[in-house]
Amino acid sequence: MIVKSIVVECPNCQLEIKASKWPYTAGKFGTYTDMKVKGRIPCNPPIIRCKRCNYIFYDKNLELDKNLLQTYLKNEEYKKLVTSEEKVFLVIYEIYKKLSLPLNVQNKALLHNYYASRDLEDLKLLTCGYEQFLDSNGDIDKEFIFAKIMTGEFYRRSGSFRKAKIIFEEIVNLKQSNELNLIDMCNFQLELIEQQDTKLMKCEMLHK
Repeated sequence: MIVKSIVVECPNCQLEIKASKWPYTAGKFGTYTDMKVKGRIPCNPPIIRCKRCNYIFYDKNLELDKNLLQTYLKNEEYKKLVTSEEKVFLVIYEIYKKLSLPLNVQNKALLHNYYASRDLEDLKLLTCGYEQFLDSNGDIDKEFIFAKIMTGEFYRRSGSFRKAKIIFEEIVNLKQSNELNLIDMCNFQLELIEQQDTKLMKCEMLHK
């Protein structure tokens, strides 16, 4: 794997920061039941912490309210969070939440946090975010279906098999599922539910 050096400008104070970037590996591989690609696994985005203003970020292109951000970064609550929270994606999630960024932006930080840990508690936190998103979003698009899949994965892994079964049966019946090649993955989930299997499993399917 080739590690590239990049120079990024802090979105808050405009300090130029040198960072390392690991490439995202795309391709057709199998996936885990939580939709993370297996094999040559894509990296989470690089986390960057500004030495001048202490802002922690991975997406430099987000449109932020600079006044709200600067106020929060100087707040004692943020300073305590940065020193006490070991999971940096959760720090970023708290920033997004304080700045009232859209749910899909907040959930992206929670998704990266879960992929970094694979911890069931982190999946639970992600599921809470996705359920809010599903309740507020009426469009059945790719993002909506992905949120449903991750929610179903949480309920299966936490042993709520009836809820998980309902979710995956709903996904199977969506016309978009066939277009997105999700039928095999959903059927695999339903097999695991029938067996009352709560483990994170590999699903031999093609990921596009």
